[in-house]
Amino acid sequence: FLLVVAGWMYQTYTTIPMYRAQARIQIEEEHTTQTADFKEPYLTYSDPEPYYQTQYRVLQGRDLARRAVRRLNLAAVPEFNGTGPTPTSLTRVVEALKAKALAPFTGDAPARNTEPPAPASIDENGLVAAFQGRVQVVPVRSSRLVDIAFTSADREFAARAVNVLAEEYVQQNLEFRLENTQ
Repeated sequence: FLLVVAGWMYQTYTTIPMYRAQARIQIEEEHTTQTADFKEPYLTYSDPEPYYQTQYRVLQGRDLARRAVRRLNLAAVPEFNGTGPTPTSLTRVVEALKAKALAPFTGDAPARNTEPPAPASIDENGLVAAFQGRVQVVPVRSSRLVDIAFTSADREFAARAVNVLAEEYVQQNLEFRLENTQ
């Protein structure tokens, strides 16, 4: 019983917590007319569902993720550049004790250097894919609202990432609408 409880406590206190930040945006359907003749009033109906599905795909798309990755400078974030998230204090203590206990058997001196390894060169496509894997888009039922969520081991970064993604989505839509207007 004590071994099970000790193992459970060890697992609980050494697990790196993950934080989920969320932003809510409203998607407005774009109404365009094909004719420039405003003399004749007419009513048209178009199903908004394809438009919203397209916007959900844009929110989860590579182009938007690439914009967010560049703006966030994801290559400098430890969680994405290969150095990993900061381990919990209990994990660091256990690793130090394990290194000291195993030192006589392995012939190595206990590691004094606690610096994380230097990150290798990082491919932007890999960063974009890793970023996309942490993004979740959930439409709010019977509304034009969409919840965007981002998961990270760093709570400040999770909040910043979801905000940047929402801002980039708004900026990208503005750019597309300006292009269409021109």
